[in-house]
Parts: sequence; C-alpha cells; structure tokens
Amino acid sequence: MSKTIVTHFNPDLDALAAVWLVKRFLPGWKEAELKFTPPGKYLIDDRPVDSNPDVLYVDTGLGKFDHHHTNDFICAATLVWEEIKKETGKEDEAIERLIEIVNQVDHAKDLAWPEADNDRYEMMLHMVLEGFKRVGSEEETSQKIIDFGIKALDGAWKILQEKVKAEEELGEGQEFETRWGKAIALETRNDGVLFLGEKKGYCLVARLDTKNGHIKIYARWDKKVDLTQAYEEFKKRDPEPKWFLHVSKAILMNGSLSQPEYKPTKLSLEEIIEILKKA
Repeated sequence: MSKTIVTHFNPDLDALAAVWLVKRFLPGWKEAELKFTPPGKYLIDDRPVDSNPDVLYVDTGLGKFDHHHTNDFICAATLVWEEIKKETGKEDEAIERLIEIVNQVDHAKDLAWPEADNDRYEMMLHMVLEGFKRVGSEEETSQKIIDFGIKALDGAWKILQEKVKAEEELGEGQEFETRWGKAIALETRNDGVLFLGEKKGYCLVARLDTKNGHIKIYARWDKKVDLTQAYEEFKKRDPEPKWFLHVSKAILMNGSLSQPEYKPTKLSLEEIIEILKKA
C-alpha cells in the first residue's frame, strides 16, 4: 500500500520541517504522497489518527507527531526526529541545530531574538513561507510551500553540516599575526571555515583546498584589510595560476566554484602564511 503524509493547509515551518524529516530520513517514506487537511480535522480515511501504519499525521490530528495537546517546549519536528533516531540510530548535530531553530520559532521565541524587529528576519525561511501563503489557492499554495521548503531545508542542512565541521577544523587551523590582527589558515574543502572564521573575529581566513589546490582568502571589511601587496607577491612567487583580487581588496583567490578552471597554486600553506604575515 502506498504511504501518505498528512499535514495542515498552509503549513508553517514546523509542519514543513516534520514533512522534510519524514521524507528524508524515515525509512520507506521518501516517495510518500502528501495530503493537506484543515487543522483539527482528525480523519482522512475514516480511521482514527495513528491507526493506519501507512498514514502519518504531522503537526495536526493530535496524534504522536502533533504537539498541540501539550504546552511542553516541543514541536512536530522534534517528535518526528526522536522517532527517526529511535528507529534508525541516526545522529546528526546539524539536524539537531536546525530543529532547535524550528522549535524556537514555533513557540514564538524569536520575539526575544536580538533586534527582533530588524528587517533581516523577514528574509528567514519561516517568514518567506508566510509570504507564500498570501498567493494562490489554499491547496496550490500548500503544495508550493512544501516543494520550495524541502529544497530550502536541504540547503540549510548542508550549511549547518559545514558549520559543524568548520567549528572542528578551525580548532586545528594555524593562527598567525598580521598587521591587521590575528588570522588563521588551514587546509580543507569546506568553504564554511571562511565565513565562520570571520564571524569568530579573525581579521582574515586563508583556506587551501585539499582537492583542487585553489586558495581562498577572505578578510573582514571592518578590519580595513588590504591584500594588494599579498596579491602582487603571490603573482611573483607563483605566476602560472590566475590570481583574482576583489575590488574591495579583502578577497583574494585563484579559483572558486564559479571559476573551477583556474590552475591550482604550487604554494604550500606555510608559504601562504609567510606572505600574508609580511603583507
């Protein structure tokens, strides 16, 4: 028998995340059909909620994956994730962090986030989903929310995975002093170290790709870093690759996802650090 996931019309972030978790990680549910019901409607096939093993209600129906019968700090996504862990033994720090955000939003804890009325929050996924609800028919809009939201959560999960890994990798990076302050360099494929390193206060982060040999150097604009001298030295010491210095003078690289054809540098991480120290 085919499987069916049921959630409420105009799904919010919690309902979306619960559907995403079921489809992505609950064995046998990847191709499940999705149906929508008004909140509070408990029956879809004339059988009580949770009595049909091929029908899962999430964030509606007051069943095992609905939390609206309790005031506990839980949500549909947390309930689904606990079931997945119990069935599969899966552990994933990135998913744990993603669900924590979902749970906070579902309980309006975002009202206490710093500068809660700042426009930046309107770009967050839960608010973008609210925008989707303003267009189209109820059935059409609900499906669009799920289709868009599942792809968005795939991306968010990937970014959080990179962040978790970046936290570990930065702990093993080589710190060094520059004229602008403390910097860090490391060898990894993970672009996440660049952004996280800057957020943690390093004036610049140098990442040497362990697969293709491309170097990326990102610097904080507020530290007034100027990589022009380093750029000239890189070209002098290793002239064969094509080096790119951003107009801001704070980004220096010789290859990226959008420029994979660039030749790798022959410089070692130690040589790169030496150049940046003297820049």
